[in-house]
Amino acid sequence: MTEAHATDRTQPTARTCPFDPPPGYRTLRENDPVAEVTLPDGVPGRLVTGYEEIRAVLADPRLSSRRRPLRTGSATAGDMPVPPPAPGMFITMDPPEHTRFRRLLTGQFTVRRMRQLTPQVERIVAEQLDAMAAAGGPVDLVQAFALPVPSLVICELLGVPYADREEFQLNSATLVRLDASPEDVQQAARALRQFIHHLALAKRDNTTDDILSGLARSGELTDEELAGAGVLLLLAGHETTRPT
Repeated sequence: MTEAHATDRTQPTARTCPFDPPPGYRTLRENDPVAEVTLPDGVPGRLVTGYEEIRAVLADPRLSSRRRPLRTGSATAGDMPVPPPAPGMFITMDPPEHTRFRRLLTGQFTVRRMRQLTPQVERIVAEQLDAMAAAGGPVDLVQAFALPVPSLVICELLGVPYADREEFQLNSATLVRLDASPEDVQQAARALRQFIHHLALAKRDNTTDDILSGLARSGELTDEELAGAGVLLLLAGHETTRPT
C-alpha cells in the first residue's frame, strides 16, 4: 500500500455538491492517495482517495469497523478505549461478531423472498404514482415518491403492521431529512428503536413471513440484537435509496 507522505496534515475537504467531489480530492487522488489529515476533533488520520489504495484498505482485515469516540479535552486517541458496538448494529462490528450477523441476514435475503416481494413493490409504486396524479398539480417528487416508496418497502420487509405504517413513515423520513434538527432526528431515532423493539418481541410470539420473524426464529439473537438489526436495516434501506 502506498505510504502517506510526511507533509503537513490537512483538513478533509468539505463537499458542496454530492455528485461532484471538490477539486481538493482530485488533487489528493493524483498526488497523495493516502494523505495525512487532521480530523475535526484534532486526531490525526489518513484520507484514502486512490482507487487501488481504497480497495486495499477495504480488504485489509487489520482495519477495524469499530467507531472510535470523539476526543475531548486533553485526552489523546490512545487514552480512550473504543466502546463496544450497540447490540445488533453489526455495521460497526468486526469478525467474528459481524460474520454471525452477516450469515443470519444472508439467509433472509433469498431469491424466493425477493420474488414474493415484487408484487408488493409494484403495488406501492403504482399507489404513489396514482396519488401524485390525483393531486391535480405540481407535486414534490421527493416527498411524494422518492421517500415514501423505500419506507413502505422496508415496512414489507420487516413486517410492520399496516396500522403502524403512517407513524413509522413519519419517523423514518425525519431520519433522512436534510433540514431536520438534531433534536428531531434523535427523537425519531428513539421512537423507531422503541417501535422496532416492541415489534421484534411481538415477532417472537407470532412469526410471519418477513425478515424480523426469520431472525427471531433463528434463536441466535437477543431481543436487543434483534431490535438493533431491525433499526440498521431501516437506516440502510433509506440511506442507500433516498435522494441526496
